[in-house]
Amino acid sequence: MSEFVLILFSLFIIISLMIHIIGTIADGAFMEWTEYFKKKWGLSNFVAGETIQALGTSAPEIAISIIGLYILQENPALGMATIIGSAVFQITIVIGVPILYAKKSAKIEPKGLLRTASVYGGSVVLLWFFVQNGETPNLLWWELLILALYHIAYVIFLIVNRPKGKSEDDTPENHDDEIEGKTLFVRVIDRMLSFIPTPKSKYGIMKGIPVGFLITLIAIGASSYVFVDASVTFAEMIGISSTLIALTVLAGGSSMPELFSNIPLAKKGNIDQAIGNAFGSNTLDICISFALMSIPYTLMVGGISGPDLEKMMTPILFLFGYLFIVLLTFALTKFKTKQWQGWFLIALFIAFVVINYFMEV
Repeated sequence: MSEFVLILFSLFIIISLMIHIIGTIADGAFMEWTEYFKKKWGLSNFVAGETIQALGTSAPEIAISIIGLYILQENPALGMATIIGSAVFQITIVIGVPILYAKKSAKIEPKGLLRTASVYGGSVVLLWFFVQNGETPNLLWWELLILALYHIAYVIFLIVNRPKGKSEDDTPENHDDEIEGKTLFVRVIDRMLSFIPTPKSKYGIMKGIPVGFLITLIAIGASSYVFVDASVTFAEMIGISSTLIALTVLAGGSSMPELFSNIPLAKKGNIDQAIGNAFGSNTLDICISFALMSIPYTLMVGGISGPDLEKMMTPILFLFGYLFIVLLTFALTKFKTKQWQGWFLIALFIAFVVINYFMEV
């Protein structure tokens, strides 16, 4: 019994450590690379959040999809469950918590919000249609290809039609003053992560290639692999299905980059990029992290189906409902952030977790 408890405790420590590492990389080196590309390409806050920031903060979801499909092949829906849970987490927690950190009410650009929310809603509609199109829930390679091309076309549209001129200035804040209060172990981990190259580092950009950015993505992906493996093992040991863990623990943990990178943005009043990142990451996760990464798997086995996929029908409906509620929440305040919105969005995610738990048991 003591050995069982010791293993569970060790897994809990590993899971917590991986969440901290993923979040630290996202709030540090990755945010610096986001600002670098945003200024270099003249991207607005919303477009930067939907593209560059969304790509990097979605690295954990990409890693989890690959792990669920090609390593843990007994549960091919693991990646999809994580994507759906992550999508709910992002439009509730990832938007709600930064609102609580905002020093004052911030104005949201209605045009940018409605555009990115509409594109995200379109990806959810396509996913729902493809999953239930047939006698039993299933996904085929050509359906996944359409989802991937849907997002690729949107990104090309954003880049081609980006406004000319300089991007909005959002230099990341210096977080050195936050080091105090951390344990020695955490300080050592943070010091090790500080060696990841940034745009200003000597080896950040070599011969025009953003080597540091690639290293940042690899670091997030590797940390995500350990995080997934430990979480699935933990779930199996305590008798919880890996699908439920994916909808909750993996979804929350893999979305920590978005949360950690959006809080400093909200503190400076730049809630547009934070919201753009949340919706943009969701679209990228559905169309790229899951759909594009799953195409080789469907070509090998003929498609994705089974009881685990059937369980995803209700969570997908949550994506529809929560998208409408979030937009209604901002419309009621005339596209201005209020503290109560943050608490309300957090409550929505708690409701999602509770409902899915009782559905599982």
